[in-house]
Amino acid sequence: MLCHNVLQYHPEPEAAVAVISAQVAPSGLMSVMCPNPSGDVLDAAIRMEDPALARALIGAGKRESITFGTDMTRLESIVIQELLTSNGFDAVTEYGVLVVTTYIANNDRKYEPEFYGALERLELMLRDVEPYVRIARFWHLVGRRV
Repeated sequence: MLCHNVLQYHPEPEAAVAVISAQVAPSGLMSVMCPNPSGDVLDAAIRMEDPALARALIGAGKRESITFGTDMTRLESIVIQELLTSNGFDAVTEYGVLVVTTYIANNDRKYEPEFYGALERLELMLRDVEPYVRIARFWHLVGRRV
């Protein structure tokens, strides 16, 4: 079951996880991905060059979604990991998505094949290594239903 970039828009993420989890067969996998609150702060400060926004995001429970023009809940991965566990998933693994790529403001470099290849290799190296998982733009959880 894929649940990517959904929960932050749901008014009751806990209820949504319970409903979605119930649809996963035994031994099935569930993949959940949301923006990382820590990544929000770093993105605002580094890429957007907006220290005031970065400060405002520290500890904020909501954030405006530019894409949809609505507020979204800033969800910590540990909260969803605990919900997955309480809804019958084990072996929940966390990954960081876009650990460094998002923070590179020079988008032109990302289209250079050699640079892109090096960046991709770096992302793959850092995706499950602490502390880089904690600063990635998105967190990604994968759990197996018991």
